[in-house]
Amino acid sequence: MSKASILIVARNAASTIGRAMSSAIEQGDYPIVLVDDASSDDTVARAKAVGLERVRVVAVDEHRTLGAARQLGLESIDTEYCILLDADDALLPGRVDRLVGVMEKEGTDAVFDEIELWDGERNVFLKHLPIPTFLKDSASLCRLFERNYLPGIGQMAFRTAFFQEIGYDVEVHGPEDTDIVLRALIAGATFSLCRELGYRMYHGATSVSRNLSRQNSELRRVLKKHSYERVSDLYREAGYDRRISLWGQYSLAVFRKDREAIGRFLDEIECCGVESDRVLESDGPLPMSEGWRLAFARGSLCLMEGDAAGALDWFGGVAMVGDSAEIFNNLGVAERILGNSGRARKRFEKALKLFPGYSDATANLLDPSISSVTCLPLRRQPSRDQYEQVG
Repeated sequence: MSKASILIVARNAASTIGRAMSSAIEQGDYPIVLVDDASSDDTVARAKAVGLERVRVVAVDEHRTLGAARQLGLESIDTEYCILLDADDALLPGRVDRLVGVMEKEGTDAVFDEIELWDGERNVFLKHLPIPTFLKDSASLCRLFERNYLPGIGQMAFRTAFFQEIGYDVEVHGPEDTDIVLRALIAGATFSLCRELGYRMYHGATSVSRNLSRQNSELRRVLKKHSYERVSDLYREAGYDRRISLWGQYSLAVFRKDREAIGRFLDEIECCGVESDRVLESDGPLPMSEGWRLAFARGSLCLMEGDAAGALDWFGGVAMVGDSAEIFNNLGVAERILGNSGRARKRFEKALKLFPGYSDATANLLDPSISSVTCLPLRRQPSRDQYEQVG
């Protein structure tokens, strides 16, 4: 009997399922489970044409959520290990053998590897998405409560029995992979990080994760399952400095849109004593000075609360430090609220010059009725997300 199965969940994926199936078959003699999430096209027929007797189809009568479809697939796996593959993506050669080998050697419950990102519409390579160096071991993955720093949180391989115990939340659609990983962390799962390319992700405007409004709403619901106290415990158990823990909880509060908690964590950070020029983690997710971080956070909170003048006071002291696109965008929002449309436009233009393609600044520049605030600093690591600023 095979040690691992490849699990694919597909809905109306006729145009891509052949590519995904071919990459799965090339992995070796592994069974393939295809969950057909009530497709109205010929996804299943095309999958069978490629997979022949290798594919076992599990049919969903009525489409509900990705969580529900993935849970049905998870329940159908009867091998020790499971490898996830999205219906519009592809496994790179040797991935299944490699990831199973890592879990067996290290005795872990799941493993993540690195990804190459392709434009799904033009079929061209975009970039390599590495695992950030500050994620070093299982303990460091508590940082996923502040933001998903992994190149693909839903493209993991895992020990089937452990994750069947956790289960997907059948009500979640979009961040269902983030949800199961965070709950696995709380349950004591151990993870391996394999810094080799193993997965090809095809990204496009129709991806579920591109519906940002729904994605953010679902993510808030996922994150509210976890108390700040329990997340703080994870940081402490991992040996992190209290300030790092507080910044992590602040980030969690921002994603949850919990203004009261945002203010409380910023107060606690200040009570620890802020050394303005100190960089807390030079190799961390945000290698900026504590003064910059606090000014950005306080100014952004002022904007959340409608205090544009207060935001200008906070941002004014750091706008020229490092020429930060997110601060220029938020300065523009503050100027717009105060009626200074000309100055606001210049701020948005500066933000876009620093970071071409920056969606908040683009929206603010194109539509004077919009005031889109960037509530967390832009990413400094390569990511498939558009909120990324390298350098």
